[in-house]
Amino acid sequence: MTDNDVSRISNAETRSLVRDLRASLQNTSENFAGFTASQTKEQRISEQANVTETERLSASHRLEQDFTQFAYSRLGEAEASHVLTDSGWRNVKRC
Repeated sequence: MTDNDVSRISNAETRSLVRDLRASLQNTSENFAGFTASQTKEQRISEQANVTETERLSASHRLEQDFTQFAYSRLGEAEASHVLTDSGWRNVKRC
């Protein structure tokens, strides 16, 4: 309802209630729009986080493959196998 429509209401109490209702509906509409915008932003952030995690896992896998190839090329098959297994690291002193 427009201000003109509300002003034509003859009963003052009804007119006041209509104004209050209109203000409440406007406030609710604004809050819902903010909520919707927040959800959209949250979804975009979540999607970006998933892409970032996928890229991180892919990079980690590539680095593992590169290191494995490096170890085999530098150390040979027997020594690289020893180094690349957990048993190869058990005797290493930790600082």
